[in-house]
Amino acid sequence: MLDKIFAGIPILALLAFVGWINVRVMEPDLWLVSLVVMGITLVFVWDELNTGGSHIEGKSDKDSED
Repeated sequence: MLDKIFAGIPILALLAFVGWINVRVMEPDLWLVSLVVMGITLVFVWDELNTGGSHIEGKSDKDSED
């Protein structure tokens, strides 16, 4: 559960930062690129958290069950 919290905090910070930059710059192309990149990021993080993997520890939760 702690890994989900530690993954969520930077994602929320990144979303806030990208949103702030997009509001300040007001370029439609930047909005499009930001949405695509954030979408890819969210899909990757969601998939990684659902599989239970951890890049920091180098193993998944499923490995510790053996």
